[in-house]
Amino acid sequence: MLLRFVSCNFPGQDFFSFFILTTGTVLIAAAGNIVNDLMDLSVDLINKPERVIVDRYIKRKNALFCYIFFNCTAIILSLVFLDLLLTVVFISSVFLLFIYSYKLKKLPLAGNLTVAFLSALVVLEVLWFQYDHLSYYWQIHLYLYTAFAFYTTFAREIVKDIEDIRGDEKFNCRTLPVVAGVRISKFFIYISYFSIICLLLVEFYLLYSLNSGTGIIYLCLLLLLPMVLLFIFTSRASNRSDFHGLSSGLKLYMLSGLFLLFFI
Repeated sequence: MLLRFVSCNFPGQDFFSFFILTTGTVLIAAAGNIVNDLMDLSVDLINKPERVIVDRYIKRKNALFCYIFFNCTAIILSLVFLDLLLTVVFISSVFLLFIYSYKLKKLPLAGNLTVAFLSALVVLEVLWFQYDHLSYYWQIHLYLYTAFAFYTTFAREIVKDIEDIRGDEKFNCRTLPVVAGVRISKFFIYISYFSIICLLLVEFYLLYSLNSGTGIIYLCLLLLLPMVLLFIFTSRASNRSDFHGLSSGLKLYMLSGLFLLFFI
């Protein structure tokens, strides 16, 4: 929604097609959260018992009904849109989210990469389906945002795995922290941070070429400087509470990155 607002409604993009795209994406994401909660109920009772919803606020059969209903509605909407590519993307996303919850999240890096890819896919959808109507200016920014979504999500997913290492070990989940340890896991987080800095430097150059002083100030104060702090906090994090705070910090960092759209 924010992309549509700041880009002056992307020339050529009618509201109906945008509604189909965004609504279907939200429904599939919601269904993905539901199936993940269903399959991870035992682990979540150890890692985050206070945040368990299934069997506490909603019955399993009702949660399963919502999962099926959301996915079917999204796919039907794509069929109404009469776009084969969108239907394929939606069905593939549903399949990936199910496989992620069933198997991939229990494997080192596979689950992290899957969630990061699906997060980046949200931006790519706009790029793919409106490519002919986007200026070169917006194409470049959307590519940068796609990469930004991938690396920030990837880093946060590894942080969450470190945070949940106790429950994952008990249920034989082979996540990266369980298999390789926290130190190696942090190395992958640092790689993501470095990649994000490279993306921000490219964005800095673009803003500088457009003489966008406010954009440069925002980028430096709310994206580059916080990234330095994230490096420091990650290096010092040593217990579950530290990594929980780091996960929350990365979530706010993602939001800060999204709001940069107002200045480009």
